[in-house]
Amino acid sequence: MQLKILFGLMIGLGLLLGCDNDTPSTDETCPPQWLNSITMYVPEDTLWIPPGDSASTNLAVIVADGNGDVLEGVRVNLSLSNPQLGFVEFIDPDLRDTTNAQGRVEMRYTAVGLSGEVVFSATAGNVGDRDTLVCRVYGMVSVGAINISSGTDTLLFTQGETSSTPITIGVRDTEGNPLPGTRIAFYNETPQLGYFEFLNSALRDTTDAEGLVELLFTSLGPSGDEIFTVTVGSITVKDTLTCR
Repeated sequence: MQLKILFGLMIGLGLLLGCDNDTPSTDETCPPQWLNSITMYVPEDTLWIPPGDSASTNLAVIVADGNGDVLEGVRVNLSLSNPQLGFVEFIDPDLRDTTNAQGRVEMRYTAVGLSGEVVFSATAGNVGDRDTLVCRVYGMVSVGAINISSGTDTLLFTQGETSSTPITIGVRDTEGNPLPGTRIAFYNETPQLGYFEFLNSALRDTTDAEGLVELLFTSLGPSGDEIFTVTVGSITVKDTLTCR
């Protein structure tokens, strides 16, 4: 009888030690109450892909406890929607899907050349998080709008002198997202009033990472309405700058 009681106490003590909530454990029989938060981190909203090529971006999952301290040695379950759009590789070949000393699982996602939306989901225990990445192929997105803004609507100058103002042209797709790497057709209809210069000597008439082309207009002295047009695809926008 005493042996049975002693044996039962030993089993109970073992169960209590095995489910110590102050100590991280990967044993699924012990609820991971020490694990409080998971952050699925995707550093950019849109990944742009050259036609016929691939493009990559780094991802990370960060695991922390209730005090906000990162947790090492936690295995993370990762899934992604639309796997036909690309694949994930773990950067650390030894740890793979297990958090490092910084509480992170580091990954790299490679898009294979198709447009679409990918949702990354990360879970551990009963907590999880998700983030979204939009994959877009250059030149295969429809232009939705061209926006033109200038430093002023009326450019004032002193007779015999020149005056300048910046012009910004923004190109967006049909969903309102900026379109980088898009070439614009720019035409000055009234060159007798002044001239335009592209401020980015490398990109010139091609939109930058934010879908913008920056120009500088300089008046030559005559008064009048400076008229210019911008065309991208089937969309043409005309704007006017008054010189006085």
